[in-house]
Amino acid sequence: MNWKDECKPPVLCFLFLRVFTGWGLGPAVAFLYSGPAINVLAIVLTASVLGVELGIARALGAVFLSIVIGR
Repeated sequence: MNWKDECKPPVLCFLFLRVFTGWGLGPAVAFLYSGPAINVLAIVLTASVLGVELGIARALGAVFLSIVIGR
């Protein structure tokens, strides 16, 4: 049996392997933050409910914070 068959959810195993085989904690946390934050559907929903300006601000803020967190 392969470790990939035992690992659920796969993103946690991916991050675990990366942190302990070379990546630092910063990129792993940035990956965990940016995945849900840069969700296109969530950004479109934010823009439709709160306005286009806030939707754009949310998208740009998510990218900026992902870069800051990853450093």
